[in-house]
Amino acid sequence: MSISVNTKKDVFLLSTKNTSYAFGVDDRGLVRHLYWGKKLGSVEELELPQLTEVSTNDPVFEITKEEFPVHGGTSGTSTSRRCTAWSGI
Repeated sequence: MSISVNTKKDVFLLSTKNTSYAFGVDDRGLVRHLYWGKKLGSVEELELPQLTEVSTNDPVFEITKEEFPVHGGTSGTSTSRRCTAWSGI
C-alpha cells in the first residue's frame, strides 16, 4: 500500500495493488471524498472541485459530500459518530 500527498492542494491518495482512494481538505476545512476505484497513477492528477452555492434552498454545506461529517456549525446533515450517555442523553 502506498500513500501520496499533494501538499499544495491538500489532496491525499491511498493506493493498493489494484485500487485507489482519494480525499482532500478544502479551504473551509471540510474533508471531502474525491475518488474510489481502479488504481490511479498519481496524486497530481486529482483536483478538489470548488464549492459553489446552487441556490438558497441548497446551501453548499448541505450538498457537499463530506468524508467525515461533524455536528454543529451550519451543517444539518447526519454526523459520522454519535454517542449516548448512560443517562440516555
